[in-house]
Amino acid sequence: MLPTPRPEFFVPLFPLLVVFGLSGCVSMSGTGPENPDFALTHQSAKAELTRMHRQFVSFPRPILVLGGYLDPGMGPCVIRRELEKMDPEAVVIEVPFAGCGDFQDCVARLSEKVAARFPDPATVEVDVIGFSMGGLVAQLAARREYETVPLRIRRLYAIATPFRGAEAASRIPGVFRLQREMRSDSPIIAALCDFEPDFEIISYVRLGDRTIGFENAAPDGKTPRWLPTRAFQPNHHYAFFDKRIVAELASQLRGEGGYSAESRPPVTRSSHHE
Repeated sequence: MLPTPRPEFFVPLFPLLVVFGLSGCVSMSGTGPENPDFALTHQSAKAELTRMHRQFVSFPRPILVLGGYLDPGMGPCVIRRELEKMDPEAVVIEVPFAGCGDFQDCVARLSEKVAARFPDPATVEVDVIGFSMGGLVAQLAARREYETVPLRIRRLYAIATPFRGAEAASRIPGVFRLQREMRSDSPIIAALCDFEPDFEIISYVRLGDRTIGFENAAPDGKTPRWLPTRAFQPNHHYAFFDKRIVAELASQLRGEGGYSAESRPPVTRSSHHE
């Protein structure tokens, strides 16, 4: 079994995490126009979260919350706590992947978490929230890329997931194998581009995310449900903490339909959406 590393494990990796994070850039003045297909403000998102905290609704399925590259579990923890406020009996399983060497390690860790919670995972249907790399791990697990416990996904909510590769993975020297596997020309990304899932995928991204790139944030032929980034926020890594996205996920999981729809590409002064 792959152990979940202790916090001190990440101290030597902190400079790399900073570089990888800054490669996604910080929005100094806010990025992009409003999305008419995702008309939820920060203020209204907070109000909706408060409403959902007060109006308990049981989630119909267990929920897996998968972290991103080098995240020791901060993002999944935030989402789990929000969801448990809405349904104290909810089954919400956090799966961080920090310390994994490659995608095979990531899928093995996910498989272990699922097998430890469910006696017969093949019979359990789950909803999955995947942040960044976590969205790729979920697809690999569902695709049975490796000999692991089968993952039956009903719906995958992919937040800032590099479906067609991460721009930052190519810009930064390939120090780690997992980073190299997220490049657009990697065999794993190519295999996922050909993957035809039997579950629904809803993808989200914040404008200005140069860690993955806007065009990579949805499956081929799709446009992600996008939102402008607030000023002075990391465009990529803060997406898991964006109240608008959290409220959207909670509403979708509760069966309320969410606040977004299939989005048209953003109209900006430049055709470059990054």
